[in-house]
Amino acid sequence: MDWFLVQVNATDGYKNIKDNRRYANKDWMNKPRDRAQREVKPGDSLLVYCTSNVPNYGMSLAFSVVVREVSPDKVTFELDEPHEFPSRLHRTTIHSLIDEGKLASTFSKCGNQSFTIAKLEPLEAQQALTLVEVEPPVRQDSDAGPPGSPFNGVSESYLEQWLVENWDRVDFGARLRLFEENGESVGQQYNTRSVGRIDLLCEDSTSGALVVIELKKGRPSDAVVGQLARYMGWVKENLAAGREVQGIVLTPEYDDKLRYAAKAVQGIRLLRYEIRLEIFPQDS
Repeated sequence: MDWFLVQVNATDGYKNIKDNRRYANKDWMNKPRDRAQREVKPGDSLLVYCTSNVPNYGMSLAFSVVVREVSPDKVTFELDEPHEFPSRLHRTTIHSLIDEGKLASTFSKCGNQSFTIAKLEPLEAQQALTLVEVEPPVRQDSDAGPPGSPFNGVSESYLEQWLVENWDRVDFGARLRLFEENGESVGQQYNTRSVGRIDLLCEDSTSGALVVIELKKGRPSDAVVGQLARYMGWVKENLAAGREVQGIVLTPEYDDKLRYAAKAVQGIRLLRYEIRLEIFPQDS
């Protein structure tokens, strides 16, 4: 039996798996990154990561499912009843575990816009199962998020993924695309391997400049600007190859400390975001 890591969203794979016991990836033959699809056979198991728009399971490694049948063209898998994990792994936890050496780097693909399926080594799968097949710890008040943040941190934890999934709707003041390496989008949670993970590493489609985006997420102003400057310096030395390097701080609110800190570092801009709740009457 082999194990595969699969990413699904609400409108496509998730509903099909939960309601119809079926998984389909009709375009896999046209996508070299999905070549693991052809290796799936009856009796194999899928570890399923859900993107942010999946209700109740968003941004987490949420359940596993056994493959019963595989169509001759390898497009469609018929599945058994999904098994929900007692402890789902949120994407932020996944990246922390990878950095600590407790989870294989293959799982860093979770949440990436271009990711669909990857084959796992037996030890990689077992490593993940050891983490998800335990009863979750009791939630403490300190997990609720930074005070004063919109919706007390819950929505902020989804902001990064929302940005990626709604990229064309966001005005960054320039046409940006997520950074790619070898034709694969790797800009979300880009791992520098020496100075930390960049929230979003982008490229200006017009000028070619590299743009580092950091979400403030309740951190002190000096800390977020210092971290952004560190990432910009790393990108300039290791990736830019002479191109300009810029930085953006996405923040829910401006303050004097943030403005003054940003002024001290050339190439940093501040952009403010809002999270809104709208309620409409039934007949609207």
